[in-house]
Amino acid sequence: MTGAQPPKNRFRFGAVAIAAAVVVLVVSLLFVACSGSSGKKAAGQSERTAPSKDFKQQALKAGAVHVESIGPLGTIPKDVQKAVLLASQKYVGSALLAPLESGSVGASYANLFDPGVRGAAAGADRGALTDAGVGPVKKYKQTAGKVAISGLTDAAGRLMFTATNFTVKTVADVDGGQATLTHDVELTFNPLGLVTAYRVRTIRKLPAAPTTTTVATSGSTP
Repeated sequence: MTGAQPPKNRFRFGAVAIAAAVVVLVVSLLFVACSGSSGKKAAGQSERTAPSKDFKQQALKAGAVHVESIGPLGTIPKDVQKAVLLASQKYVGSALLAPLESGSVGASYANLFDPGVRGAAAGADRGALTDAGVGPVKKYKQTAGKVAISGLTDAAGRLMFTATNFTVKTVADVDGGQATLTHDVELTFNPLGLVTAYRVRTIRKLPAAPTTTTVATSGSTP
């Protein structure tokens, strides 16, 4: 991994509390998990037609868990932790790995986002959030740091939002040599299990080209 550190989670507090949001979050995210977890490979890994020894992937694994609160300190249930980890894995597969294999983001990419940020994620911010401009490549090896999971609870201690922070690094064989792609990712999930806010910093080192760093930020929490 490089020395780049994932951005710190930055929930923005407000007066709005979502009653029983944790119930909705658990049910919604478990639906996402159940609908996409079949097969031996990690769900959400790149949407390719067949496995290949040339495309090596490391699944995301959970790391530290931290909860913030505007009232009594609540918790992030284990099933919610598992579900947001799965949703983050789907982002990695659709946004970062599928483009390296096919040249295009995965078919499910836009649907990972809440309508409030979907336009930016699929449009102006796509260059930072995805590697669509790099692929297809001949082969790659992708690694990832552990995923920090953060939660925000309301005045009654109920879970309102959950966020993940992680770093993904991919070394790919491209025309002219090797490319190194590093993404520091923060994704915030709403009670429906969709990405409602994000901050992604992307560093690309391409053969015979200057190193570039792009940052995309969109969305907010109450």
